[in-house]
Amino acid sequence: MNPRRQDLGTLTNLDELLKPSAPEMDLNQPVGAAPPPPEIEVARSTTDPFQINLATADIAGKLHNTRTSSRVKIFALVFIGGPMMVFGIGIIAMAWSNPELGAIRVVFVSILGLAIAGFWPYIIFANRRKKPQSS
Repeated sequence: MNPRRQDLGTLTNLDELLKPSAPEMDLNQPVGAAPPPPEIEVARSTTDPFQINLATADIAGKLHNTRTSSRVKIFALVFIGGPMMVFGIGIIAMAWSNPELGAIRVVFVSILGLAIAGFWPYIIFANRRKKPQSS
């Protein structure tokens, strides 16, 4: 045998390398019971039409509050009310520029457009405190 191989054999612990492998674990064991599902939050019950389970309800409630800062109200008026007002005015312009609509439809569409355009400004400014007039 090669002398280098003999030196390597004397330095290596062959008993440690040749020992039997660890016994296998039995992985087919029963599984424990699943934890109970979390309780579902019950929807709020209220008669206020703005408090339906929608995100809009929370926004309208906060904007309707007198303690909400004017910066938040201006932000909401520009970014929520602005597009709605443009849409409502567009509906009115469409109704008045279409000669094929009858007078009753033009009035109905105009009222609908005014309601759409005025909804968010009404929500934002409905609870404004009236300032006393100075004499």
